Amino acid sequence: MLRALLLTGLARMPVFALLLESMVLSLGRVSAQEWRPATTTNGQLVITKGLPLALVSGSPSDIGTAEGVLFRDRIKPLLGLMSLQPRLVIARRSKPFAATLAAISADDRARLTALGVAAEVDPKMLIEANALVDAQCSAVVALPHEGQPLRVARNMDFFPATVLGPGTLIEIVRLTGCRPYAAVAWPGSSAIVSGMNDAGLVACILLNQSGPELPGAEPVGLRLAAILQHDHDVASAVARFAAKPVASSHFVLLADATTATIVWQAADGLHRDDPVNGWLTGTNGERRDHQPQDARGTCLRGLVAAGPRADAGWMRQVLSASYMPAINAQAMVFIPATRSLDLAIGTGAKPAALEPWWRIELGEVLDGGDLTTVPVEVVPASVPLRHYAAPKR
Repeated sequence: MLRALLLTGLARMPVFALLLESMVLSLGRVSAQEWRPATTTNGQLVITKGLPLALVSGSPSDIGTAEGVLFRDRIKPLLGLMSLQPRLVIARRSKPFAATLAAISADDRARLTALGVAAEVDPKMLIEANALVDAQCSAVVALPHEGQPLRVARNMDFFPATVLGPGTLIEIVRLTGCRPYAAVAWPGSSAIVSGMNDAGLVACILLNQSGPELPGAEPVGLRLAAILQHDHDVASAVARFAAKPVASSHFVLLADATTATIVWQAADGLHRDDPVNGWLTGTNGERRDHQPQDARGTCLRGLVAAGPRADAGWMRQVLSASYMPAINAQAMVFIPATRSLDLAIGTGAKPAALEPWWRIELGEVLDGGDLTTVPVEVVPASVPLRHYAAPKR
């Protein structure tokens, strides 16, 4: 356990994260694999301007089987690499994690079990991987103002970025009887780390680094999947999040076309932070007065207080100032009103927030349209702002 704790800490340090990523890549060349179009019963995978887009539909078992067939070649090495994740090593030895696995719903278990069978991997390992969340993230939400729609900008910082960045895909899920939603996902993932549904409701996880340990309950990522499957606005999403305990105190960012909030659970119940002066900022650090107090939080508060422009280009620039070095696997900007997404992916050596972007219009496919006609535009990399960790001039 001591070795796992040490690796977890080192993975957050840029130099050691890059060294660890080199070791990971030597064990499995996941990032070198090419995405290939594929079609199967209940599923389709297309590549549009270099971006992989997938569509799965049907019952939980139908969807899991489709995912297992479409992503089989990528799931196996990714799952093998997950066994090296220090937090999974630690979690397996804890009683709360066993209770968390037991709290996974029958539908989620059916999807993941069918996925494992179709992909010819251990379903138990898939379920464990989907119960684990360790995302080091930052986010800022601009509320609607002077004709500009609400925008959610967020970095997804996670080790190993060199594997998880190139492994990223946009997956459209049409579960029978539920709202369709789009997940910024990876092969084998049913849990939501970042996603948006047909109502324009956005849900994202940000790790709460100082959060208390909670008893075992439903994984936060699977609770977010249920929110996107059933809810249409922030109010209903908060009610669903608060209705039952979750397994961790991670921060959850929820947004729709008009408002946003950050919620989390602790031993004393639900906590909620709403926007301040038209802005909502989030990181992994301690929160006071509805705002984060760590170095990235200070950076974000300074940016939004300095006469900001809340257009899409400026929101992408904000991410260039707040990513975590060596683990910035994804950067994204959601616009709930138009159900559009700007997405960039990175590696340990190339932060996503400094890379070119894709602009993806998801409205038509979320309303039942054809996956092959999803509009995708390539947007140049943003002009970076001064990074929060850069030396002061």
